[in-house]
Amino acid sequence: GKTSTGSTAETAETAAFCGISPHGHIYSHNKMHRLTQEWVDGVNRDLQAEQLPITLQSRASVWRIHFGIPGRYHWMLQYLLIEHGLELLWLGPGRLGFPLCVSEAQLKEMHDAIVHAARSMRAEGWWPEAAEVRLNTDLRIQLQLTREVTCAVGSRLTVAALHLLPISVQRKFAFHRPG
Repeated sequence: GKTSTGSTAETAETAAFCGISPHGHIYSHNKMHRLTQEWVDGVNRDLQAEQLPITLQSRASVWRIHFGIPGRYHWMLQYLLIEHGLELLWLGPGRLGFPLCVSEAQLKEMHDAIVHAARSMRAEGWWPEAAEVRLNTDLRIQLQLTREVTCAVGSRLTVAALHLLPISVQRKFAFHRPG
């Protein structure tokens, strides 16, 4: 399931975990930062153990996903995270808002979702194999995208230009549509 707030008991458990009294007073802001950093370190250990090319970095309630290899499909990770039950507040490319108050069970769910989504990225071929990484530099990716966009625009311009020609010429190129 998706990570969210639930029953009164779960809310009380989350408040206690975050160091919040029943009256809403925060006992320790430092505790939250320490627990968040421990969680980030644990997720990073698991990602590194499986040689998955991402790491998490955290600054209080803002954290980011750092991609260790260049790739054109990193944006797919957000959809795989959702598929694995984790919907997060995206503040920008690779930057996320971290819930200020979560339970240990919710942190475990988030941990598992991130690792499973990263595994899916690799299994579904969204990240290049190790042998391909050295070939995929940012410049090469930009050049490849530029080439693809140029070809797409060029082919559309060619078709548009041919439609300006007389129908007898269009028939030679099989661009004439009846009707």
